[in-house]
Amino acid sequence: MTTVLVTCAGGVAVPGIIRHLQRAHNFRVVAVDADAHAAGLFVADAAYVVPRGGSWGFFTTLRSICQQESVSAVVPLADEELVLASKLRMFGVKVLAPSTTFISQCIDKYVCMTQLSNHDIPHPHTTLLCDARLGKFNFPFVVKPRCGHGSRGFAIIDGAHHFDYYMRECHDTSAYIAQDMLEGEEFTVSVVVDSVNTVFAVVPKRILCKRGVTRIAVTEINDDITQLCTRIALEMHACGPFNVQLVLDKATNTPMPFEINPRFSTTTSLTLAAGVDEIGGLIRHELGIGAASFSDNWKTGLVLLRQTMDEFRTYGVEYNPDCVVGAKGRNPV
Repeated sequence: MTTVLVTCAGGVAVPGIIRHLQRAHNFRVVAVDADAHAAGLFVADAAYVVPRGGSWGFFTTLRSICQQESVSAVVPLADEELVLASKLRMFGVKVLAPSTTFISQCIDKYVCMTQLSNHDIPHPHTTLLCDARLGKFNFPFVVKPRCGHGSRGFAIIDGAHHFDYYMRECHDTSAYIAQDMLEGEEFTVSVVVDSVNTVFAVVPKRILCKRGVTRIAVTEINDDITQLCTRIALEMHACGPFNVQLVLDKATNTPMPFEINPRFSTTTSLTLAAGVDEIGGLIRHELGIGAASFSDNWKTGLVLLRQTMDEFRTYGVEYNPDCVVGAKGRNPV
C-alpha cells in the first residue's frame, strides 16, 4: 500500500483530503500537525505531532517519520513548511510542491509582484510600505505582511490619518507591502502542474464569500484566467502545483494576480468535486502508478458551501491527544 504524508492536519479542508486519499486511492495516510488536537490526526492511518513548520526540527522530524513510515509522497499545505519539506526530495521522497525557486519567489509577496513585473504579467501597483508615498496610491489601498497568509496583518488604508497611524504603529515597515486595492470579482485558481512543468489543468473559482479562507465559491470557465495562469507556470517555471489569487479588473476585465500561493489551496475540495483530482491525481502521476488524466470537461457552476461538520469520538479510546506524540505516533482509529 502506498503511504502518503499530509501536513496541517488541523486545516479546514484537510480531514476531507485525507479521507479522499484513503477511499478513492487506497493510500495509507500519515497526518502531522503541531497541535495534538488537530482533527485530521484522528482520521488518518497514523498521526504525529511535529514542531512548527518554520523550524529545522520540523524537517528532521518529518524526515524521520518518512523513513519510519516508508512514506512515498508528502503533501505540504502551509507556506512556512514548503522550503524545508522540499528538501525531502534529496532522500527520494516525492514532494507535491513547486520548485524551491518558485516557492521563494511567491512566499515573499513583494518579490512575487516584482517577478510578475519582470515577466510583463499584469498585477496591482505594489511597493514596500517603507517606500509608500500617499501621492502614489489612491485611497483606499491595501497593506499586508510580505510573508503571511489568511488575513493576518491585513489592513485597508482609507485615508491620510489612517496611513499616518499605521506607519507609527508598524514596528518594521520593510516587512509590509502597500498595494493598490483592486475593484472587481475575486477568483482563487487551482493550477495543476507536475515536477517537469507540464500544466494539466487550470480551474478558476469565483469567490462569493471570504472570511480568512474562502467560504463560498463557484467554478467558472474563464479563458483569460486560464491563459494567464498557464503563462505564470511556464514563464516562472513553477514545476509543481500552485494557487493564484486574482481580481478580474472591473474597468478592463483583465485578470490581475495579487498573490500566488505555491501550494494547494483550501478550495481543493471544490476542484475535486468539479472533476479535477489535483492532489490524488498528481500523487499517482509523480509516483508512476497511474497515467495523468485531468479532464478539461470539469463541471462549471458548481458551488462550494463551506460549513462545520461535527464529529464524535469516545474519549480515551478513539480520541486521545496524549497518545499522538513525536517519534512514537499512533494509529488513531
